[in-house]
Amino acid sequence: MRLAYFMVSLFLMQYLFAQESLRVLSTRNGLSQNTVTCIYQDKCGFLWIGTQDGLNKYDGYQFKHYKHNPADTNSISDQFITAICEDGKGELWIGTRHGLNRFNSSTEKFTHYYPDPTYRSAFQYAFSSIIRIDNGDLIIMSQNDILRWSVQEQTLHAVQRSKELPTNYTIHNNKLVFGTEASLHILPIRTGRDTSISFQKDASLVGLYSDGSKKIWLVISKNTGNYEVKLIHAGQQNTLNKTFMINRRINHISFDLHKNAWIATSKGIVVADSNGVVLEKQPNIPANDEVLYTYMSKEGITWIGFANKGLGQYNTNSGLFELIKPGNNDPVLCAHTDQEGNTWIGSSSGLYVQQKASKLLKKISGESYSAIASDPNGLLWLGSKEWGLVKMTKQGSILQKFTQQNSPLTA
Repeated sequence: MRLAYFMVSLFLMQYLFAQESLRVLSTRNGLSQNTVTCIYQDKCGFLWIGTQDGLNKYDGYQFKHYKHNPADTNSISDQFITAICEDGKGELWIGTRHGLNRFNSSTEKFTHYYPDPTYRSAFQYAFSSIIRIDNGDLIIMSQNDILRWSVQEQTLHAVQRSKELPTNYTIHNNKLVFGTEASLHILPIRTGRDTSISFQKDASLVGLYSDGSKKIWLVISKNTGNYEVKLIHAGQQNTLNKTFMINRRINHISFDLHKNAWIATSKGIVVADSNGVVLEKQPNIPANDEVLYTYMSKEGITWIGFANKGLGQYNTNSGLFELIKPGNNDPVLCAHTDQEGNTWIGSSSGLYVQQKASKLLKKISGESYSAIASDPNGLLWLGSKEWGLVKMTKQGSILQKFTQQNSPLTA
């Protein structure tokens, strides 16, 4: 499992050094469908992509599909994926248009949950979002309930049943923040005390997002067709920090390592800083393509779910490093820059290094490596399909090979 995480993470990190800032994966690459609804990276580094036609697991090389099979009670409950998240035990939960699912990675089987059994035979029983809180429990939004999965008790129970149907919710500093058409409610999860904020009647709350720090971002649909974004400092008095307008539909907001907000819209992406100021320099992403979802991976890569184009991967460091193509235009499998600024490149024909000072490209090994990293001692760690994990000097001498047979690695 640890080798799997190492391989997948390093494969994803290689794109930090690519020349092109945006890489798109679609049905041509094996994605089950091009309408991407949600994205999540699990503890092992695998990327899970939800679409309107199945769940996809991406290991950096290929996609594996999970779809509903009426003849198999252990298959996922529905094709239309709406939410993905892991609980504190590392178990993956998937919300769909009809039913909530827990995935067993060992058996590859799904357990179905229908908290309100009267909806089991209904045409739709949707679970719109799943968020993990600090103790590893999950807060889950269904179409008529806010639910909590207790990791310790292994039980699912209702947190709040609102008279008004909640439209959105988020978790902010272990408080459940949920909204109805005209109000915002802040509910401390453990105490159950409820406070609320009301909005003007000509507006509808359509989105709630926590930056993981001090602010809650509210998306409000105006009667004019524009969308208003409000930043609220979630404290005792819920101070309003900033308001700005966007003249197109807002589908989702996520936050990068610098707390910048990546706003997915009906026409591309808008990036604003942590104070709600739209950045003057926007990412080079097609402005006319609708974006449904954005997700920041552990490696700092921005994954972009398009409405019709598939899955995009955005390199925020584009231009900082030059991608060197080995001889004969062999496919580049991975790249890494060490502490001295030398660029290491793994291709199908071998391992190469470009010295920072001389810019000369030198072949170190004829073996193919798919992942590269260096440690503080100046040694290289490489991922190989044939040899597993390899420890090597920068001169090309192999010091050790780690496989399932000779090490504690589990995969």
